[in-house]
Amino acid sequence: ALESAAARLEEAGVLVTAGKPDEAADRRVMDFVHFTCPYSQVRMELVLGHERVFRPPFRPARDLAGFNTGELGMGHVVLYTADLYGAAEFYCRVLEFGVTDFAHLPNSDPFAVFLHCNSRHHSLAFMNIPGAPRRIQHVMFETVTMDDVGHSYDVCLDRGITSTSTGRHHNDRVFSFYFRN
Repeated sequence: ALESAAARLEEAGVLVTAGKPDEAADRRVMDFVHFTCPYSQVRMELVLGHERVFRPPFRPARDLAGFNTGELGMGHVVLYTADLYGAAEFYCRVLEFGVTDFAHLPNSDPFAVFLHCNSRHHSLAFMNIPGAPRRIQHVMFETVTMDDVGHSYDVCLDRGITSTSTGRHHNDRVFSFYFRN
């Protein structure tokens, strides 16, 4: 599957680079390739064989119930691009993502497209916000409980790094908040 995905990227004119063994060891994967997203200029990695660590179990610095990962992946990432339709077409055609939906303001063209590669509402999304000061809009890690979101919000609020209050998006229904890092 990794070789097939790399071949499809190369057929689409994207330079694909094989990961080095020491880099794979750092990521705790068997193998990986990387490429630069032609729509956001962000380095993307496709990996094979995540290591499963059975001992010791993950222990965060503070008490958390855990994260929704496994078959859902790590969460999602939202990138900026000037070409929403091109990015969506590329990831659907080349890497077999599906379009979940587009976000619109009333009487306007879409400003975001949400893409899925599993049952999570979206694992990858693109936003068109002209003049955005960076390439990555946000990364989301989904916790198991709403209490974890609330406790995390309190920590970020105490540190003065929140950029929104808690709320729920209309499309994915995930209860969340944003903070600066």
